[in-house]
Amino acid sequence: MIEAVFQDEVPFLVAAVTLTLAAGLLAFLVSRRRTGPRKAALHGLWAASATGPALLTSWSGGGGATFECAVNPDVMTALTGTQGQLNLLLFVPYGLFATLATRRPLFAAATGALFTLVIETAQTTVPFVSRLCDTDDLVTNTLGACGGAVAGAVLLRLLPAGAPVGRGAVRRTAVVCAPVLALTAVVWLVGVDLVRHPQPTEVPAATPVQAQALERALTEAFGSAYAVGDSMFLDHGDGTGTVSAEVPGGGADLSWPDGERFTALVLPGYEVPSAEGPVTGPEDARKVAVAYAKEYAPWAAGARVTVHREDGEGWT
Repeated sequence: MIEAVFQDEVPFLVAAVTLTLAAGLLAFLVSRRRTGPRKAALHGLWAASATGPALLTSWSGGGGATFECAVNPDVMTALTGTQGQLNLLLFVPYGLFATLATRRPLFAAATGALFTLVIETAQTTVPFVSRLCDTDDLVTNTLGACGGAVAGAVLLRLLPAGAPVGRGAVRRTAVVCAPVLALTAVVWLVGVDLVRHPQPTEVPAATPVQAQALERALTEAFGSAYAVGDSMFLDHGDGTGTVSAEVPGGGADLSWPDGERFTALVLPGYEVPSAEGPVTGPEDARKVAVAYAKEYAPWAAGARVTVHREDGEGWT
């Protein structure tokens, strides 16, 4: 979420940070009238830790509401990627400061879970938000808030004793949260389509015979310039397939079992022996093609050579 959305969005990030600080300061000033400076500071930090994620996750992705949410059955994958870990860390401060401010870890965890659920719901149902809803985000955000609550509970044992927020405040919060949770549940049950993540299928390794055939084709095409990595075989289901492997700077494919079609992409490119450079026009490109044919494809000697420009970045 963070990396994909906020590339080159410095003005929005500056505005989000400013509003987050302003919300924290306002909460501090309001709380300071009724409590001590330490408690007021915790209230300010709690408000800021809620405002920041709310702003960052409501940044519009453009377009209308999709009313769809991607479901990933493999929950653990949400925690293994950098993006999921960043999402988790984004919500840790909420659980932490909510716990320290109220001295009620369960209260902090529960409100944090509802907070993240409302955010994901808004992302798929509110047009001006219009972001991608994903259960991976819901999992990581909720775990972040709950993890922060656990950390806050540990810190409470080390801090001076204090009274937790009153039961009346908890009940009033529950009165507000209950209809919000009910409405959110209705939206999910009636209006949101759950779209299952396609699970990646493992491509089987190529047999030794297939791997050797690809290596021979690569050697015939480029000499000893490239070494073949681990080879894989993609079965087309009709008795044919493609043998593929990574090579430094790209990859190589060989049709199987005929072995008649070999393709390779190598970057930044292959320097053809005996070819004169640099290539500045179609005639230079034709000379390189002819030099390559003489070196590696003598059967193509005398063939007609056609040259065209590739999007201003090279020649074919």
